[in-house]
Amino acid sequence: MKFSPVGISVYKRIDHVKKTIKTLQNNTLAESTELYLFSDAPKKGDENKVREVRNYLKSIAGFRNVVVVERDFNCRVMNNRSGMKYLLDNYGKMIWLEEDIVTASGFLKFMNDALNYYDNNLKVLSISGYTPPLSVLKNTNSDVFILKRFNAWGFATWKKKFNPFGFKLNGDNVLDYIYQREKRKILSEYGEDIPRMLELEINGEIDALDVKIMFHQQMNNLYTLYPVKSLVQNIGHDGSGIHCGANDKFHHDELWQKVDNFQFIEDIEVDERIKKANYNFRKIGIKGKITTLTKKIGIYPILKRIKDSL
Repeated sequence: MKFSPVGISVYKRIDHVKKTIKTLQNNTLAESTELYLFSDAPKKGDENKVREVRNYLKSIAGFRNVVVVERDFNCRVMNNRSGMKYLLDNYGKMIWLEEDIVTASGFLKFMNDALNYYDNNLKVLSISGYTPPLSVLKNTNSDVFILKRFNAWGFATWKKKFNPFGFKLNGDNVLDYIYQREKRKILSEYGEDIPRMLELEINGEIDALDVKIMFHQQMNNLYTLYPVKSLVQNIGHDGSGIHCGANDKFHHDELWQKVDNFQFIEDIEVDERIKKANYNFRKIGIKGKITTLTKKIGIYPILKRIKDSL
């Protein structure tokens, strides 16, 4: 089997980058893997931190080949999506990480095996290395399950199924969909947060590829394959990330230690127990619902200014 290249987008968090690389070096397929590091250019004031990261990247060993791409202008979105497109165009498949994703030693093996197994399965759009901590999974016999919910914390996909610049959202169509009660309910089955994130997308408040893909999955009946135990930990929930606040909701006490003989299912179907558990895990709390309501009726900025002045 020809192994997939790995792409990692990096910026200025040297400690996170080192942890991500160290765990990837400990993977069983590391020495057979081509590693691409896409380094975003610094914003004003971040020059020294980015320089430190880039100097470290040049010292990385333990892979079949290491390529460092240093951007000359700052744009997190373009750094990520252009990197993805380069790998897909040149290899036909890829495994993608960001600088705050640490992996179990069987991560590369699982991802490569899944890419090979589901290559011609039109139902599977992507492979996730991360799995949320759902207690129901302790009673699951299979090594994998599917959900109609993309996850970007260490994922793999194929050129023929995935174009990082191709997931366009038509604002009127999306809003019409999520404002219809029954359709919104169907969309929310894979997370109450999805309609809210789509509204933020349409309003130009975020530009998140995973949100675009989730809607694409809903419209085209496409799924993401997950390992029954997480092979990934996101260490960006320390408050240092762009979209992630400081919390331990998504944390795993330990990652899956399996490194070989992963068992896949060709005609895989959604397990309703897991689907329900995922829904409950991603429920929006009362604070989030109040924030959403105040934004919708236009008083959120006023309330925020009052709060900040106290």
